[in-house]
Order: sequence, then structure tokens, then C-alpha cells
Amino acid sequence: NIGTAKATPEEQAAAPHHLIDVRDVEETYSVYDFVTEAKAAIDDIVSRGKLPIIVGGTGLYLQSLLEGYHLGGEVDQEKVLAYRKELDLLSDEELFEKIAEQKIEIPQINRRRAIRALELAKFGQDLQNKETNYDAYLIGLNDDRQVLYDRINRRVDLMVENGVLDEAKWLYDNYREVQAARAIGYKELFPYFAGEDSLENCVEKLKQNRKIQESFKKSHYRPGAVAHACNPSTLGGRGGRITRSGDRDHPG
Repeated sequence: NIGTAKATPEEQAAAPHHLIDVRDVEETYSVYDFVTEAKAAIDDIVSRGKLPIIVGGTGLYLQSLLEGYHLGGEVDQEKVLAYRKELDLLSDEELFEKIAEQKIEIPQINRRRAIRALELAKFGQDLQNKETNYDAYLIGLNDDRQVLYDRINRRVDLMVENGVLDEAKWLYDNYREVQAARAIGYKELFPYFAGEDSLENCVEKLKQNRKIQESFKKSHYRPGAVAHACNPSTLGGRGGRITRSGDRDHPG
């Protein structure tokens, strides 16, 4: 709970939350699982006349949900992601030239479909082509790098104060080989429990990994992909709001 910054009971009471506590700690959770369950939740929310709001998460999971990238099979998702980032650096002309070279036919070609087709050609039957009909309005939070890093440092310090060591120790003693134990916020503390490093060094490593993770999230979206970017420092704290014409006040 602490290591993942799970919404508190008070926060969950303020608005309905979904896909929280949907797996036991020893169970795995894939991109495919997330997209399948997120789509079901979105359909339910929309059927009740509410506006679904997807918050946080890794870039790979969000892109897979919103942009219809390939999922499923035994393929290494990190390899798919690395290839996707390589393709994303190409201009439209270079990207479409690759399509022509490989004699791939795409009706109504665009960047997204071109990248998807090239991924499928490279990784073969281990991928499933999942189209999406979502017209998402992306809001990105951005701030001065040093301000962001100071907040990350403070957040990690609060995690330690609030008991993340107890959570991490429980994982280390009981489930150190499971997927959840590899999450940032826990794995960095394992060398301390093993007597291989000091607590100070492990906490510093955790802070560094959080900063790397934050930079990695931004790399998932090309310039211009985010429809609205804002600086959290200008929002007046937790009470700040971002609204758009047509948005409902109460999400699903």
C-alpha cells in the first residue's frame, strides 16, 4: 500500500476507484490483464453516463489501453517497447518508407497504424492487434525538474516514515520472487535486509529509480501528443482543478 502509493480509504471514498486490490500479492499482472479489465471498467462507467478518468500508471500500460498497441502472447514487452521507441524517433517519411520496403499494406495509413504494423511484422504471432475506439483527452502534469526531484525525494522520505520498510521486509521474507517484489519502492530495500548495503544507500537508490521512472514515463509520449499540459505548482495545491467544456464534475 505504501510502496505503491495506493489511494487512501478517504481518497477512495471521495470518488469511485477501479482496479485496486484486484490481485493477490503472489499473482502476476500483465499489460493484457490491465487492458482487459480497464476496458470492462470503462464500459461500465460510460454505461452509467459517467466520464472515466484514467490516472497514473506506466506509459506502456496507458498506451496499450488508449492507442491500441499489441498485447498478449509470450513476447517480451520490454523488447516491444524498445522497438516502438526506436520507430517513434523516425519521421513520417522514414516510417512509411519502412512500410513500403517490407511491402506491408495498411488502409488509411497513419503513424500509429504504421508502428503497429511494423511491430507485428517484427514480433510475429506473439502479438495481437488490438484496435481502440477511444478518443482520449490527455492531460500531462509538468514542473521544473528540480521541483519535481525535490518532491520525489520528499515522497520517498514520507514512505519511509509511514512504514514502507515493514511492507518491503514482509515481501522480502515471504514473496521475494514474485512480480510485486520487483516494483520500484520495494526491490531497492532488499540489499539492506540482506546485509549487503546500508539503509541510507538503499533509500538513495530508491529516490534515483523514482526519478528515472518519471523521465521514462515522459518518453512514452511524443511532443504534441498531450492535449493539455499544466504545471502543478500553479494549481493551488490539491484544490487545483483542470476542466474542459463538456467534462462532468463527478467521474465514474
